[in-house]
Amino acid sequence: MNYGKVYKSMYTGSMAGAGIKVYAVWTWIIANVADFKNGFCEIHPVHVANQLGGITVPEVEDVLAFLTSPDEHSRTPEEDGRRLTHLGGFAYQVVNFVKYDIGAAQAERRAYLNEAKRRSRERAKVGLEPHDMSTH
Repeated sequence: MNYGKVYKSMYTGSMAGAGIKVYAVWTWIIANVADFKNGFCEIHPVHVANQLGGITVPEVEDVLAFLTSPDEHSRTPEEDGRRLTHLGGFAYQVVNFVKYDIGAAQAERRAYLNEAKRRSRERAKVGLEPHDMSTH
């Protein structure tokens, strides 16, 4: 099962107003990254159009052209603001995938540890802290 993280900043940055089809294809791409280490994804316009429905193959191709084009208003200067780089054939790389994926993983871990500590403090308040087996 593939999934991807969508950030609020996607809707407030230079993609704002790009249209529902751009957002649909972009989130499909994020959810279908095959190489989580590098952000590589195989994008076949016919496959994407069939999976999403309501979008034609030429429209998917137009979205890919938009996502692989330089964006002078982008918040990130990598690849001249492009969101995708075309590697050849159906192979693409999500430019900022690693940046956002690593940041999200660190934030999720911090949130998990904070919640675990909170639960531990709550258990200690009511005397339910697990027994320390090292003293037996």
